[in-house]
Amino acid sequence: MGQMDFAFSILGKILKNGNQPDIITLTTLMKGLCINTNVWEALDFHDDLMAKGFLLDEVSYGTLINGLCKTRQIRAANKLLQSMKRHLVKPNVVMYNIVINSLCKYGFVNEARDLCNEMIDVGIPLNIITYNTLIRGVSSIGRWPATQFLNEMEVFNGIIKSGLKPDVIIYNILINGYCKMKRIDEAMNLFKEMHRKNLVPNTITCSSLIDDLCKYGKISYVQDLINEMHDSGHPRIQPNLCTYNIFIDGLCKGRRVGTALKIFWNLLTIGHYLNVWTYTILINGLCKEDMFDEAINLLSKMKENGCFPNSITYEILIRALLKKGENDKAKELLHELVPREQG
Repeated sequence: MGQMDFAFSILGKILKNGNQPDIITLTTLMKGLCINTNVWEALDFHDDLMAKGFLLDEVSYGTLINGLCKTRQIRAANKLLQSMKRHLVKPNVVMYNIVINSLCKYGFVNEARDLCNEMIDVGIPLNIITYNTLIRGVSSIGRWPATQFLNEMEVFNGIIKSGLKPDVIIYNILINGYCKMKRIDEAMNLFKEMHRKNLVPNTITCSSLIDDLCKYGKISYVQDLINEMHDSGHPRIQPNLCTYNIFIDGLCKGRRVGTALKIFWNLLTIGHYLNVWTYTILINGLCKEDMFDEAINLLSKMKENGCFPNSITYEILIRALLKKGENDKAKELLHELVPREQG
């Protein structure tokens, strides 16, 4: 705070000499307090300036609102936003978005929606950031009237004549949200709609969709989706190791270990790097199907390929062997594990 004390001492000299600091100077001081997490001092400074008749601008208020939200003083930020209406400076979409983002971030989605309605009432058009934030907030707390949000968006577009359309981010959030709510058909419909509109989903969205398709046994859909990701040629949508791990895990949980093995060996053949989780997922699947010899062979292959098993890999195998009564093999693996754990 030494530099801030020095800065305020200069302000004192400016005022003592009968000069008036400009808005840039006052905003810089306010920002300095916020950066140093002294937001309450920044708010007191604002109140003092108002009492002395100083005028601030949009940058000043945006700085203070942002500082309050970053320190989780959302109520104070919203109160300041409302108090601005009494001054010459009116809130803009950026200020509203900052508060809406913080409200959604901490689960106050209803309050965030109220602010959106307020924006419309006072004639401030919602932009794509507003909708992204609100939809992400709704999805994060598990409340999911997703179709309603899309319909509302079209209504709002018609009212404010902004030409706003859902973008990739909104579709990604909606698809992830539908997957979270186990509404796979709606998620797939949105995914297809993206393609019709030439919007490209990201790998995270596709992986999330693949995970849920596997859980519900829609394996043919998954294979089609992965092929589609490959064929798109778009770098943002290429299947990665996480995608394949999810797919292999889904196949194993769906008792389709044979298909999982085919995909695994195909990945190895084409030179894909497979990590410890890929091997461990498949070893776990093999053990659950009592395919212990195949699991042990895969462990050996894992080591040959320079991928070292971790304690979870060993634990899965040891537990499975003990359950089968293969105590000697389990003991052998345990002796192999102990030196690694001690090292």
